[in-house]
Amino acid sequence: MIVDLYPFEQTVASGASDEDIIEKIDIGGISLIRAGAKNFKDVVIVPSKAEYPVLLQLLNTKGAQTDLEDRRMFAERAFGVSSHYDTAIHNWFAE
Repeated sequence: MIVDLYPFEQTVASGASDEDIIEKIDIGGISLIRAGAKNFKDVVIVPSKAEYPVLLQLLNTKGAQTDLEDRRMFAERAFGVSSHYDTAIHNWFAE
């Protein structure tokens, strides 16, 4: 599963209005990332474009096969993306 979230931080940095910033709070994408990571035993979750090189390297070395260690690594990265995203949202609201 590949998910790329709305660009919340970039929208804030652009000086967008509060309404536009709120529209960039991704709900469905973050839920998909967390669901994929939670189910890492059966799912490869690629939580952002930044992880494409890691996925490509895995595909080039192992083909379409992954093992539990690979899926767990992607799950860890997914929760890192989720945490970072939520922290950015929290920080914006806390300003």
